Amino acid sequence: MAACGANGNRFGTELQDIPARRPERKSISGNFIVLEPLRAEHADDLYEVVGGTEEERASLWDYMLYGPFTARQSFQSYIAKCHWLLCPDATCPFLEAIAENNWGHRMCVPSGRLVFDDLGYRRFEWKCNTLAAQRLGFIFEGIFRQHMITKGRNRDTAWFSIIDSDWPIVKQAFQAWLDSKNFDEQGRQRQALASLRK
Repeated sequence: MAACGANGNRFGTELQDIPARRPERKSISGNFIVLEPLRAEHADDLYEVVGGTEEERASLWDYMLYGPFTARQSFQSYIAKCHWLLCPDATCPFLEAIAENNWGHRMCVPSGRLVFDDLGYRRFEWKCNTLAAQRLGFIFEGIFRQHMITKGRNRDTAWFSIIDSDWPIVKQAFQAWLDSKNFDEQGRQRQALASLRK
């Protein structure tokens, strides 16, 4: 007997195969920050917040493939050598620097809107160490056991995703969570992002 999908169709749901557009390497302005394609010129400013010998800063690199960087020059060299900084097209990994928005308030264009609403993707995935993601609306899919060795230790990599049918609820929750009415005078959230998705 042939196996059938949830809708009784043994071949799965028929879809129109419309290719999504590739993202452009450009700045994206929000109300308070700007995401800029990472460049070598960002190294000095980034080092001020992620580099150095302080335990708090060093711990930022615990689950990363590289770091921590205790010397400014080693961090500058790392950023300068990143092959994706030299890549001219959108096939390379995208790394973004977060800069303060000094031009006043602008319409926020979060990554989800860009991926689903603007570019037409069906799936947005996050491969990461097995710790985060669900707070942001990503769905846990599974773990690649013994995926890699980082800094001499085994890493099991968790896969999380948001797909286009998830996006309307995730988008609505983000919009409500980011609304200025959701934060008190001290900038503390009134409702958590996860609660707004419910």
